[in-house]
Order: sequence, then C-alpha cells, then structure tokens
Amino acid sequence: MADYGSFKDFIESTGDGELLELYSEFLETGDDTRMMLRLKKLGYDMSDNYMMGGSVGKPLGPGGKK
Repeated sequence: MADYGSFKDFIESTGDGELLELYSEFLETGDDTRMMLRLKKLGYDMSDNYMMGGSVGKPLGPGGKK
C-alpha cells in the first residue's frame, strides 16, 4: 500500500471527482459522513484502526508500529 503525506494527498490520488467534491464539502462543514460513505463505496476501509496516527496507508500507526 502506498504511503501518503496527508489525507488530502490520498483523496486526490483516487482520481474520483465526486470524492474530491465531498472532501471540499467536509472542509467547509466539518461533517465527513458523506465522504466516508463514498470511500466505503469505492472499497476503502476507513475504520479507526486503518487511520491510526493520522497516516493513511500505515495500518498500525506511525511508522507501521504498535
């Protein structure tokens, strides 16, 4: 799995226009519900475990360590 510098980088890397719009909506409203539903529909697991440490692509937290 690729390592992304930020959540924004990850969202942009999907190339999904609807997801980019939902990300912008999230930035304006602070509500990530629709964006997370879209990610799930696209097959991304966005559970707390997956995003631990704020790093997408590092399932066990920063540096991939527990």
